[in-house]
Amino acid sequence: MTQLTTITAAAIRLRGCNFLKSRTVFSWYDGHVTVDNAYKGRIHLLDDIGHRGYGQGSINLTNIRESDQGWYECKVIFPNRTPNSRHNGTWFHLAIDGASPFPTTVAGDTLLTVPPVNKTAMEGETVTFECVAKGESTIVAWFREGIPIPEIQDLRRRTSVDANGTLTITSAAMGDLGEYTCVVTGENGDQQSASAFLNVQYKAKVIYAPREVYLPYGKPALLDCHFRANPPLTNLRWEKDGFLFDPYNVQGVFYRRNGSLYFSKVDETHSGSYSCTPYNELGTEGPSPSITVDGTPLPLDRSIIMGGNLTIERIQEHDRGLYQCAASNEAATVVADAELMVLNVPPRAPYNLNANSSKNAVTLTWIPGYVRPKMEYSVWYRPTDTSEWRTMKILSRKITEATVNNLYPGREYEFMVLSQDKHGDGMFSKALRIFTQQSKIITSQSTPINENSASEYRSPQEESMGSPVNVRVQATVEGYLVTWEPPEYGKNLVRLYTVRWFRGPSEHLYGRAETTDTYYLVKTLEEESFYTFEVAAMSLTDDVATSERIGLEVPAYRRNRAISMGIVAGIGFLAAALAAVWWAKKRFCQPSNEK
Repeated sequence: MTQLTTITAAAIRLRGCNFLKSRTVFSWYDGHVTVDNAYKGRIHLLDDIGHRGYGQGSINLTNIRESDQGWYECKVIFPNRTPNSRHNGTWFHLAIDGASPFPTTVAGDTLLTVPPVNKTAMEGETVTFECVAKGESTIVAWFREGIPIPEIQDLRRRTSVDANGTLTITSAAMGDLGEYTCVVTGENGDQQSASAFLNVQYKAKVIYAPREVYLPYGKPALLDCHFRANPPLTNLRWEKDGFLFDPYNVQGVFYRRNGSLYFSKVDETHSGSYSCTPYNELGTEGPSPSITVDGTPLPLDRSIIMGGNLTIERIQEHDRGLYQCAASNEAATVVADAELMVLNVPPRAPYNLNANSSKNAVTLTWIPGYVRPKMEYSVWYRPTDTSEWRTMKILSRKITEATVNNLYPGREYEFMVLSQDKHGDGMFSKALRIFTQQSKIITSQSTPINENSASEYRSPQEESMGSPVNVRVQATVEGYLVTWEPPEYGKNLVRLYTVRWFRGPSEHLYGRAETTDTYYLVKTLEEESFYTFEVAAMSLTDDVATSERIGLEVPAYRRNRAISMGIVAGIGFLAAALAAVWWAKKRFCQPSNEK
């Protein structure tokens, strides 16, 4: 019995048990199902309840590809009988509308043979979308939400398209969620496209937490927990001053549906240090940083309100903060905020101190307590097994990063950052401890490596990343252009580059910048100074490889220009004087005529 089946939709149902197309593509026995790799996710056994009339051996084939076209045979095998195979079987022919029987691509032909399918991945995993085109002269382009992927800065660094059009996304991020479309262009200009959706799942996480929140005293207020979760949020936990905070047991405080805390009337009891922890089915990435909430009344003995204007006398440090003025009538309420900063007191401590370590160095970053002009920083550090602290002053006032070099490998160090300005020293940041990385020691007695064993041998050039090469600095009209070339190996692992420059013979950082390009323009450098530049490549796994340093002497352009202008002015004055002498001589010293 032969049956001809033609498909014009995206799915087809075929009756049968064991489907063959020169190979077994689908089979089942005693509840065990075997599917060929090319058909995984696209072929399923139909249930009797929802598909009556198709029989117990019917299958559903979805997401049809041009390569699916051809003859299929359904065959019944009896493994417990002798003989186990009989002369039975039913043949089906699957024809794809628009598919050409010829290997070349012609106008109006199907260009896309294997379209992409929807994917769900965990954050950090590698995702691949197939988009196999027919013909050697076809061009495959990929888009996310209608935007070409090369134009999406964060995504383009983590994607690659191989020769057959397959898109690979390394280290999937929560922002990668969305629709991906591949567009195939034939040699005649014809285009076909197919789309698939990427669902990136991750644990619930806090994405932003303000350091301080000022709530209007005696007024309603909200305290938000800024989080993201996929799968959706299942629970949100608040803590206050290190203890579980349950609004149901606190008068005047309520939960909102999004997990925010609603204060019906702010008073002194609501002040404190809050943190929120979101949860979903996968768990949580942890609590938010502490959020200091202030809801204090105005100082009655030092504040005067007259005609809508607020005057605070004898300003004190704790007067700083956010003040809110609300004007209400029957129609609406208008609110305006103003921040008071107290300048003639020592600066507040830096916070959010973070560190990355290498074998002999640790790089620190921090956030200022609040930004002030002429703020200076110094780094205090020591090995944790000693009591002697060392200090390193940060020369540039705009830099909130420092690299401490000449450390011992595999040793734990403790770091603090101190802020200073003309009013004196501020408070230290919270101490941070971190280990430098271990040295890799290889001895002659080490166990020999079996290069044929995949579990014992990895190619260094495939698994590691080199440092940027050919770093150059060139003076231009707009500034100083730093250029370099990608690492000789592992350049596909590069996530971004960090450019650092140092002034003078010291090791103190003077400036830094991050970029995804292989160049960066430093707009200003101080004259009559010597600088050294280095470029560090950071990988997708946060490994860092730093280039060799290159020096640059910045001459005294202003002084040279002044000297040149002085010389030009002197020459001009001398020329003017000579011209004046020549004119006077010609005018007054002419010989008299002899009569």
